[in-house]
Amino acid sequence: MQLTEEIVGIVEKRPLTASEIAEELNFRRSRKHSIIDVIDTVKKNQEVLQEINGKIISISNYKWKELIRAHWYLLSTLQANYKSHELHFLVIALFYYKRLIDTHEGHGATNESKSLINHNKNLSSKSILAAWLDSIESARNYQKDDLGLFNDFSSLLSKCPPEKLEDIINMIQQVDTLLFSKSEFSTAFEYILETRTPSAQKKYVTGTAPQVSELMAKLLNPKSGVVYDPVCGIGSLLSHVSRIADAQPYIKGSEIQNSIAQIALMNLEMHEIPNYEIISENCLNQIHDGLYYDFIIGDLPLTGFTSHVSPWKEKGFIPLLEFVISKLAEHGKAVLTVSDSFLLSQGKEQNYRDHLLHNDIIECIISLPAGSLKPYTNGKSSIIILNKSKPSFLINRIKFITAENLAPASQLPILDISSILGQYQEKNTDSLNSQIVSAEEVASQKSLSASYYTDEFKEAGKLLKGGKARKLGELVEIISGTITRDTQAVAEDTPFIKIESLEKDILDMRLSSGKSNSRIVKTKQSEKSLIREESLLIARIGDNLKPTIFKPSKMLPEIITHNGVLTLRPFPKSSLDIEYLYYQLYSPLIQKQVEQRRIGTVMPFISKRLLSEIIIPMMPLDSQREFIATQKSNLISAEKERVTQRLRAIGFEEENIQKENELISTLVHELRPKLVKINSLSNKLIRIIEKHNISSLAQYDKEELGVDDDLMGLLEQPENLDIGSVSQKIAINSKELNDTLSLVKEIMTLNLKPSEFIKTRLLNFLSEHLRDKTIERPHKYKIEIKGYDIEANIHQASILQVIDQLIANAEHHAFSAPSSKDRITFTVKEDKERKIAIIEYSNNGKPFTLTKSDYIQFFTKSKSSNGSGIGGNYIYRIIRAHDGDIEIDENKVKGFSMKIEIPNKEER
Repeated sequence: MQLTEEIVGIVEKRPLTASEIAEELNFRRSRKHSIIDVIDTVKKNQEVLQEINGKIISISNYKWKELIRAHWYLLSTLQANYKSHELHFLVIALFYYKRLIDTHEGHGATNESKSLINHNKNLSSKSILAAWLDSIESARNYQKDDLGLFNDFSSLLSKCPPEKLEDIINMIQQVDTLLFSKSEFSTAFEYILETRTPSAQKKYVTGTAPQVSELMAKLLNPKSGVVYDPVCGIGSLLSHVSRIADAQPYIKGSEIQNSIAQIALMNLEMHEIPNYEIISENCLNQIHDGLYYDFIIGDLPLTGFTSHVSPWKEKGFIPLLEFVISKLAEHGKAVLTVSDSFLLSQGKEQNYRDHLLHNDIIECIISLPAGSLKPYTNGKSSIIILNKSKPSFLINRIKFITAENLAPASQLPILDISSILGQYQEKNTDSLNSQIVSAEEVASQKSLSASYYTDEFKEAGKLLKGGKARKLGELVEIISGTITRDTQAVAEDTPFIKIESLEKDILDMRLSSGKSNSRIVKTKQSEKSLIREESLLIARIGDNLKPTIFKPSKMLPEIITHNGVLTLRPFPKSSLDIEYLYYQLYSPLIQKQVEQRRIGTVMPFISKRLLSEIIIPMMPLDSQREFIATQKSNLISAEKERVTQRLRAIGFEEENIQKENELISTLVHELRPKLVKINSLSNKLIRIIEKHNISSLAQYDKEELGVDDDLMGLLEQPENLDIGSVSQKIAINSKELNDTLSLVKEIMTLNLKPSEFIKTRLLNFLSEHLRDKTIERPHKYKIEIKGYDIEANIHQASILQVIDQLIANAEHHAFSAPSSKDRITFTVKEDKERKIAIIEYSNNGKPFTLTKSDYIQFFTKSKSSNGSGIGGNYIYRIIRAHDGDIEIDENKVKGFSMKIEIPNKEER
């Protein structure tokens, strides 16, 4: 049996996660399958298998497509009438109440309201609404407090315009939820919870990534008793706990926002959990309620929250952690997420970590790969397991596990859940990604990060203890850059070095005077970051240190560094060759240490303190210079290979792009002369036809086209073009194809020279072009240009080609049925943190059906398009030539939106 068929057979009973399917497959057969095998199989067979919110379903049954169609219909129909969070809540509640009605009828109840609506088409919108609300009333579960859900739902629904109300009630009634089993519909409902319109606020819904929810639930593994989530959000963790629990525990959740608590209530009800309770409250207010819990689970919010009755007044993890511990029963266990910054930070966080160690309540720390909690946060987080009844082999000890990312190329890390669970249950002291460390050693390291106890750190520690290495802070003075606004960096004084001024490549060792275009006025504040001695500059923000040596010269005697740049200035007595330090920063031993010490939720960075603790192998100066001479080529080779692998891992395959270029160039070279010849011959044919006046000759005579009267309207007459029309079409089509290949050639040979880039005020530049534009318009649509006058270095002619191509695309494809309401909008913005200028383009025409990956490929176009399918590739190549990128709103239900990003000012 093929793997696809086996997976379909497994999930036909109930939706399962990829890890659960892999476990089931491996239980059935001797050959082992990984999670990646399952995920790849699903991706290759999307006509029968789909992943919905972490679970795999079989879509061979039409019911799934109908439900998803109804969901998107409701979103698109109502989005103009409600705020994004209201729309999301309303659509969720529509499906929730439809399921309640269906299951109520399934237990023998009748639905007179539904019959009334279907048989009386003359009902007013108010009567339709009242009838449907009556059917909901009869199906509601009055035994549970619904937190005002029904009142809020009916109030929102009553705001719906009368002309749309009947449509949406008819649409939701067409969805037969009884076709879905409990586990199937709960999965479908999770999809509805997680899917929003593009304009929806992502921060409104607070869930937990499905694979992390699954892992945490299985780590908690409750057998009986009460499971409590003090920050339950939409109930993601609680629903996973209920799904995997052997015995059905009592489920309880607290959520500070009432609207989110209502969604959590709906979510748990749709999972048909028999015993649950959702309370709209600040959990910290219940500190003195005298209740204790056997199991606590929670995805703790990064900012935390406070309470007037809580003894902890500051926001953060400490109040929530202390609350959880105070609520654990005598043998209670808690599984929680915390940010890595909490595990590494000094001050009150370190003091609290010492407190936890002293009380020996920490059982395990599991370090998650960066991005595991997407889409809710990009931050680096860990799972902390607290246990008041730790297993005996972990008394005064802590287990550290480093979760491996099975798919580095994926935007979302993939966790090997079964492997992590195996490591968690293993009693052995050490394995590849798991270590058991004494509380005493953890206290001495002053860190609860799993990265401090890996094999790499142990090897570095041995070198340090053996006198063969030193901490970086003992060898160099680490100097922070200055904080300044761009408006200050205009006076012709001292070169101002930012992260983008540093070198990316290992071969580009020294700071180039050409990279210091920005300058800054010396002040008392900025002079603290003035560098006049030979030093090593590194980027403190981002994934790449970009080490660059600054050596004073006549052209560049001194510099001031930006706050994003740290300066490593060797101490006079450190006996450190700066080139030796440069190449050491590219060595795997150092890079691994840096990677594991980066912290930060929004953007990874390394602090001065954590950088100072990096362990550097040391040797006498003569040996350092010998090391440079003998190891430089090895390090350069290793770094080149690492960069190549990283580029491959994120899907950038230079070889494939080169092959694509060669293939298309060959096609253009071979086909264009033939098309020119065909066009020339067709024009000769036209002249011959005109000379002999035979243009009216056609394939069929009128008599041959006669159709019996009985068949009139049933058969279409065959096309009967005359010879003149046929020859004209040949000439036109061959010319169009030749023009298309000419454009392809232009794209393949696109070469924008740096000298042709001009610093341009984008808003003014685009306004002038669009005001004077003479492109022929098929109807009077409106072009808007708005935003801020941001500067960027651009190749002006090619950017105008991009603008013209976007407008032409809208004319030909978006505005197929001309209307005075048609609109094209360009908005110029700036992302100051990322130092980029942004041009947002949108139109309100027909929906756009391509993904970004399709849009930028040659000859890929939507089914409704009669274009060449190469305009998107041309636009993309021009923007990439500006070191920029494009982003397409792939979830837009109407029109088309694209964001063009270009590095601004001197950032190119």
